[in-house]
Amino acid sequence: MEKKKTFAVRVTQSNQFSRKFLIEAKNGVKAKQIVIGMISEMPLDQRLGTFDGTHLAFEVAEENDFKYHFQLAPPIIEPQVAGSSGNFSIDDRKLKRAFAQVLMRFREQRGKTLRQVAKEAKLAVATLNDIENAKQGVRLTNAFRIAAALGKSPDDFIRLVIHEYLLITTKSPG
Repeated sequence: MEKKKTFAVRVTQSNQFSRKFLIEAKNGVKAKQIVIGMISEMPLDQRLGTFDGTHLAFEVAEENDFKYHFQLAPPIIEPQVAGSSGNFSIDDRKLKRAFAQVLMRFREQRGKTLRQVAKEAKLAVATLNDIENAKQGVRLTNAFRIAAALGKSPDDFIRLVIHEYLLITTKSPG
């Protein structure tokens, strides 16, 4: 009986972002199959802005050799926003709206009330209500708490907000 090893599987989509998974498997092929299964089990609407199944690249190595096979740091997402040569501006109103839409979508999908999410995120209900109605911005610490309360990793949640922001900025001028 072949002993299981720990494999590092890096999945990259369209050279924009990547995620490293550590998988116990008999071989690299099996490790890759496990990761593909994990991604495909998640409903597509919950993967919006992350692994939607298009242009996925997989790299597999034993965990000990991982650092020699590919770079550990994920590529940086650089959204195309107004400005030039590194100077850009963010529309605060649209960013608040993007965060609010992602928050509301996941809260409703999970069947949670504002009160439940606020309690889990250690926020006042009024504060969360203002955030969900795009009346108030959110501090990074609170964004992470909100993501956790909704069962999302902070990086996935922020990617979804970025994706929503880009959709909003390309749809409407204001």
